[in-house]
Amino acid sequence: MTLIEVLIALVIVSAAIIPLMGVLGMGVGGAARADEMSYVTDLAREWMEDVKTAGTQDLEAGTVTWVVSRAGEGGSRHTQYEVVRAVTAVDTAGANSLWLVTVSVHRYPRPEPAEYGKLLVSLSTYLYAGGL
Repeated sequence: MTLIEVLIALVIVSAAIIPLMGVLGMGVGGAARADEMSYVTDLAREWMEDVKTAGTQDLEAGTVTWVVSRAGEGGSRHTQYEVVRAVTAVDTAGANSLWLVTVSVHRYPRPEPAEYGKLLVSLSTYLYAGGL
């Protein structure tokens, strides 16, 4: 086998491997996004469940915001999320109240200017307080 044949074989093998490397990179990026979405959805569900468990006796209309931190695997990239709970009195009649509770999770602070405040997940539910 001559040097030219080896070089041609190397070019052919490289042409086949390079696109596969791109697909591998997209798969890793997709897995990271899926992991983030799973985390923020669980976070929103946890905050929503806290509201449901606490009941409606202490519920007040308004917005409350928390910043939650998550360390990356192996101590890598540290990510923060802003969790916003908004409570709105939908209907009030005497001792009966209907509340709309929304929990949303945003990126915080800006990892990139275009990503700042990006809504990742939002969950809503109605809570009823009062007699029949």
